[in-house]
Amino acid sequence: MGVSTEYVSETALYNPLYRKKWCVIGDSFTNDFSPCPPEWAFSDGPFKGESRVYAKIIASRNSMKLQWMAKNGRTLAFPAEGSFSNSFCGEELYKKIDPDVDYITIMLGINDSHHAPHSIGDDGEEKIGTIPLGDSEDKSIYTFYGAWDTVLRYILENYPRARVGIIVTNGLDFNSHRLATISMARKYGLPYIDLNGDERTPAFHRTQNPDIPKEVREVLMKRYALGISPEIRALGTVGEENTHPNALCHEIEADIVENFLHSL
Repeated sequence: MGVSTEYVSETALYNPLYRKKWCVIGDSFTNDFSPCPPEWAFSDGPFKGESRVYAKIIASRNSMKLQWMAKNGRTLAFPAEGSFSNSFCGEELYKKIDPDVDYITIMLGINDSHHAPHSIGDDGEEKIGTIPLGDSEDKSIYTFYGAWDTVLRYILENYPRARVGIIVTNGLDFNSHRLATISMARKYGLPYIDLNGDERTPAFHRTQNPDIPKEVREVLMKRYALGISPEIRALGTVGEENTHPNALCHEIEADIVENFLHSL
């Protein structure tokens, strides 16, 4: 005898994201506009008054529940020296992911690259301590590679039913951090999308993809951060010097990340 679907909506039948729980891990490129004008905020629904960032756009149109683990300035690794209070590994936040999540995405690395030796990058975050890149054999939370290893191993061992995806962030200081993220996703057999641009994903501003020439990077910066025209500026230019994703960027990223979630 087949299972009756008489009282199940079409949305529930054909949309695997419908009413699922998603743990969103990230930094300011995920968390918020800085600042967020009212016209870039949700006007109604569960996120009323909050920034229309990609994850909340996706959640709102799929009735998803969110465990929000994104915070401005957040690093993945933990600087070995000095005091630092905004590290995903330093605070062992990976152990605080809810046991009933259906999806987990991680989009971190920008602030780790700002803490790399000799980095001059800065998005206004706390700058105490150094985070070396390390290598693929590292297990220490004090290097970028080692932090990825710690987090991914723990998630796979403790959340066997969760669909896990890696979002390779744009905005990094160095291509080495992009390649490290891809390397660790492949090491653990996890799917990823690269917002620096690859065969599946368009490039966004501040890309570290070496195949994209300077003049194209300038166009991407104007389109997704500074605003290339009055019409695009109206969709969310963050500021003259602020190169965080604008409203247009988040709207487009929402479509890309939503499609990625469907593939997990």
